This record gives sequence, C-alpha cells and structure tokens, in this order.
Amino acid sequence: MININTSDYILIVQKIEQISSELRKLVSLTTNEQNRYAKLKNEKRKIEWLGSRYLVQHFYNKNSSIIYNNEGKPSLNTGEQISISHSYGVVGVLISNKKYIGLDIEQKRDKIDRIKYKFLSANELIFVDNSDNKIETLTTFWSCKEALLKIYGKTDLIFEEELAVDLSKSTIIGEIKTTDFYLKVKLNKKIIGEFVIIWGIV
Repeated sequence: MININTSDYILIVQKIEQISSELRKLVSLTTNEQNRYAKLKNEKRKIEWLGSRYLVQHFYNKNSSIIYNNEGKPSLNTGEQISISHSYGVVGVLISNKKYIGLDIEQKRDKIDRIKYKFLSANELIFVDNSDNKIETLTTFWSCKEALLKIYGKTDLIFEEELAVDLSKSTIIGEIKTTDFYLKVKLNKKIIGEFVIIWGIV
C-alpha cells in the first residue's frame, strides 16, 4: 500500500493477509517478545502484533525488535523511534531518528459521527458541519489527533482542548497544547480506499 523512504523517515503500510501461525514463521522474536506474544489470545491482536514486527524486519532491519518505555511508547532496540498503527487488517510502522513521530491509520466508518463531541473543539465541529464529506473529515480529525497523541507519548490529554488540528489549508497543521508542553506539527495525509493514514515527524 505505502512504502516511503526519505532522509527523515521510513513509512511502511501493508494489508496483512497471513494468519498468525504463518506470520510467526516469518519473524524473529526476542525472549521477552516471545513471552508477550504467548499472552495474546485474540487472533486479530496476534496478527496486528506480529504484523508490525514483520514490517520492521522485512522492510527495515531484520535484527530490529520493538521495545517499550514505562509509558508504553515503543522504540527500536537499535535506537530509532517507531510509531505503530493498525486498522481492520492494515498495519503500518513509521521509523525515524527524529524525536517526535506519530502514525495513525483509521477506517472511515459512520459511527464516528456519534462521538465527535468527545474529541473536537467548537471550531472544529463547525468545520465538519461545513465540509462536503463529513465522515472523511471526522476520520481525518480523529486520526490526526491520534497521531499527535503518539507524538506526545503520553495518554493524559484532553482531545478537544489540548489537541488542535487545522484542516482549512492544503497543509495540515496539528498542535499539542498543555500547561507545560507545546509543539506544532505538520501532518501528512493519504487516503487509500476506505482508510485514512496520517503521520507526522518533528
């Protein structure tokens, strides 16, 4: 689906067709990863978990493994930053030496309209109401804010207040605004079929 390799980052997004038993034969896991994998019971979760490692090892570095800090933010054992996302069989990894990176993949679904008040500001809601394709616009807002959340690296953010997204121009701009942290991020967007893919690097 996507294979981008620039001087700043590598982005791989693929539809994973294999079942978990097939994927397991294609990846090398550390002892710690083997223990984590053994605790997974759901087939969908196994495929997503193995799929991200498959992309890293087959498209980036066969010796890389994914590790996590105390906040649950992933990185590679070889030192690079990594952001991981998956949605309905589509798995993506964003790899960079930059400090702040975030990737999100979302399938466009009508039910997002029911939760828009939980993650959009008043101005963002007005923008959605005036848009021609409300579901795609809502999904884009949500995906942008999920990518910003991953860039921030912690989960304690109020989406409608501390994450702002401007879709009014050709370049998407996201902002993380807390009492002790501020970051402005240029966000990239691709639409592939029913999927919205957003990523940013600072």
